[in-house]
Amino acid sequence: MVRGRLVRILLILAALALALHVGAGLWSLSAQFADITVMFFMAWLLSFVLTPLVQFLSRHLRVARVIAAAAVYLVLFVAIITGLIILVPLLVTQMLDVARALPAYAERVPGLLAEIQADLDRRNVDVNLAAIVWTQDLTTSLTGVGTRVAQNAAGILAGAFGGVFATILIMILSFYMVVDGDAIERTFRNFIPDEQRADVDFFFESVNRSFGGFLRGTTIQAVIYGVGTAAVMLAGGLEYVLLSSVFAGIIMIIPIFGPFLAIIPPVLIAVTSTTPQTVLLIVGGLLILQQVTFNIIAPKVMSDSLGMHPILVFAALLVGARIGGITGAIFGLPIAAVLWALVRHILDRSRFGRLAAERQSRAALIAEHAARIDPGTSVVRRRLRWIIVGFRRVARRSEIPES
Repeated sequence: MVRGRLVRILLILAALALALHVGAGLWSLSAQFADITVMFFMAWLLSFVLTPLVQFLSRHLRVARVIAAAAVYLVLFVAIITGLIILVPLLVTQMLDVARALPAYAERVPGLLAEIQADLDRRNVDVNLAAIVWTQDLTTSLTGVGTRVAQNAAGILAGAFGGVFATILIMILSFYMVVDGDAIERTFRNFIPDEQRADVDFFFESVNRSFGGFLRGTTIQAVIYGVGTAAVMLAGGLEYVLLSSVFAGIIMIIPIFGPFLAIIPPVLIAVTSTTPQTVLLIVGGLLILQQVTFNIIAPKVMSDSLGMHPILVFAALLVGARIGGITGAIFGLPIAAVLWALVRHILDRSRFGRLAAERQSRAALIAEHAARIDPGTSVVRRRLRWIIVGFRRVARRSEIPES
């Protein structure tokens, strides 16, 4: 008997080693098709965002799904092309202007920091900027960034047009996913045994709820933060509003590091072009915007769609960042939400889940009966009634065979 158990343990360890070896091989193979995989993944995510709108139009306008999808994607395509025609030249122009102006701005940094230090000293604020900011290193870094951006302007423009081509391909793939999504799902379900279809349906529902809610919530936050950044910069009379607000709206999608990176361009522009008082107002306005976005709007948008404890959310962000870098940090949260929903589903279907549900049901029944008992009844009789009613309900439930 001991020998058979040892053999089983060795077989399990060998199977795990083989699975790890095969998984490592598949991971290295998938790296060769990373760009194609990312393109299909982005198309899949876009279909999550647009599918509810397509279903709404198809249901309320009573048109075919393909017609509703074609209308949505046509409007989206026109909006993207129009936006690119208008925004790309402006963004490139502002980027080149910033690159050319950075060396001149870098020369003004020491004087501006001295003015800010003097203003802090007058207000009795005990902060030594010289110990925090290395002026020489900052000046050298700004000059180097400006030179590199100006030299690579053609590459930046070519990359922008390459991004336009990739966006068109993603939209085409996403269109077919939206139109034939139900058919693809039905075809997949036909290969699943009948007794397992409920679990598969739950998996698809979890994916739709987690990824769809996460993407829609993230998009809402990005738009709000980008518009808020533009409003703060316009109120402070700053330049390069479009470039900074677009950068802030996109970069804030990155968890943990996004808020810190998003605030850097407006602050640098303010430091190099305005008075210290205006810099303080800009920093204060952006900090208030971040607090409102991440502490009021974000929890309300994300809580219903993910249903995870904050500790699990933070753990998912860290693990995702360790495994996949920035991409893992962004999409680790919805993937963790799907896995958490599956774990809870498995636990609920297990013996422990049934026992826990039975205890909760018994407690609810006893509490409901206790609320109906006359307050004048003695304590002993009330407790006896609770116990009798609880056991009767549980006995009747146990007589029903499990499906």
